Amino acid sequence: MPHEVFICYASRDKAVAEAVCSALELSHIKCWIAPRDVLPGMEWAEAIVDALDESHVLVLVLSSSSNTSPQVIREVGRAAGKGIPIIPLRIDDVTPSKAMDFFVSSHHFLDAQTGPLKKHLKRLIDTVQQILARKRAPQEAIAVAEAEEKAKREAEEARKAKEAEERAEREAELAAKEREKREAREAKERAKREAEEARKAKEAEERAEREAELAAREREKREAKEAKERARKEAEEARRAKEAEEKPPVFVERPARPVKVGVPLLKRRWLWAGAAAVLVVLVFLFVFVLRETAEQHYNAGLALLEEGQYEQAILEFDEAIELDAAYAVAYHSRGLAYSNQGDYAQAIADLTNALELDPTIEVDPGYAHAYYDRGLAHSNAGDYDLAFADLTSALELDPTIEVEDPRYAHVYYDRGLTCSNRGQYDQAIAALTSALELNPFIEVGIGYARAYLMRGNDYYNQGKYDLAIADYNKALEANPSYAWAYYNRGLAYKQLGLRDEARADFERCIELSWDSSLTQQALEQLGAWPVGG
Repeated sequence: MPHEVFICYASRDKAVAEAVCSALELSHIKCWIAPRDVLPGMEWAEAIVDALDESHVLVLVLSSSSNTSPQVIREVGRAAGKGIPIIPLRIDDVTPSKAMDFFVSSHHFLDAQTGPLKKHLKRLIDTVQQILARKRAPQEAIAVAEAEEKAKREAEEARKAKEAEERAEREAELAAKEREKREAREAKERAKREAEEARKAKEAEERAEREAELAAREREKREAKEAKERARKEAEEARRAKEAEEKPPVFVERPARPVKVGVPLLKRRWLWAGAAAVLVVLVFLFVFVLRETAEQHYNAGLALLEEGQYEQAILEFDEAIELDAAYAVAYHSRGLAYSNQGDYAQAIADLTNALELDPTIEVDPGYAHAYYDRGLAHSNAGDYDLAFADLTSALELDPTIEVEDPRYAHVYYDRGLTCSNRGQYDQAIAALTSALELNPFIEVGIGYARAYLMRGNDYYNQGKYDLAIADYNKALEANPSYAWAYYNRGLAYKQLGLRDEARADFERCIELSWDSSLTQQALEQLGAWPVGG
């Protein structure tokens, strides 16, 4: 036979509750009472919810203990929410707490503070029988009421569905308009960038022309100067030759005058030198213009990367690399864009190319940052060994920047997570401690509370529950609504045998959690103990 009455009480009032149950069942009123009616192997919370939903009356043994019991208040609250009549049997001279008064203020109390309990139980039995008699009204009237209620619900649901549909249409229209605005804005920005690139290209072309003209003028000046010098030398030689002819002959044996072959040879040498100079200028101009264009694409890619437009940024970096295959920083930046898109394999490949092309790649704060970025990509890809190696290299390559730049706290933090995933808890604790020393307010996830939570988890895994609780306390100081910190601290309290503290933390976790799986875990932990225990 299914039960009709749910008996709600605190564990300290167990004797009174059992007496109430016995008196009602002697009057042929079936009752449900914990822990008697919790089936073996059944979840405690699930058993209570099912029993409440099937009850017609809830008898509350109201005492100083049950008045403040969170579990009792939850049971009373669920009964009130389900419209189940509540009969408070007050056995202590106690005023209902605010939470309890919220649910029972409109119900008539049965005072059983004086006299024998048996006399008060008779009044309780009469009251329960009267309520159950009303509950056993003709089923036709109940069916009609239920049908009317169902029709109202269906009408309300239809209204809400229509409103939701209309709201969805409005949101779709708004999203379309926003998308059009965004596309127009992007087109305008793209046109602006293209105009800027065209202006820079024109400036580069004009600069190249000016430099070519300047080089040509310098070459002409140099050739004119050289020609003038040759003419002077030839005139000097002609003068000497004439003077020699005008002198009287002296019969002295002297060597023959050498044949002059220097002037034609010198002319040829100057022609070759001029051709070589022109070739050097052309090569210089070609390399300068090519590099300028690659840098333009690289700078455009950086601007897009900062705006979060990763696809467009990658296209710009592609152009820069196609124009200059040894452009190390372009590979590095393209790797960051791929990483932000979740394409960690391509990100790792690009970062590796950057380091191979230029092991001293100039990326703030130095090429150590390239190892750091590649370490993050390995970590996101689940390859913690390679991540650990790269993050360690980043720290070893530039040790001074660890103290000067608190941003490097993230290197320690990520290395700590990597060690945790590998089960190396001592190394993980050391790395997370370094991160917090460098930047006590390191922003990771929901804020610096997460760094303390992760270090607390490493202490917990080592069985150092006191140290774990200390870190969970710091996490909660930083974020008092951190549901995971309450849950993990509850586990640590449980390991130390502090059940009241553990229960309070699990209940607080349930109040704050938006994660259904975390809520379920906390309920399972609470279900391991008796009600009020």
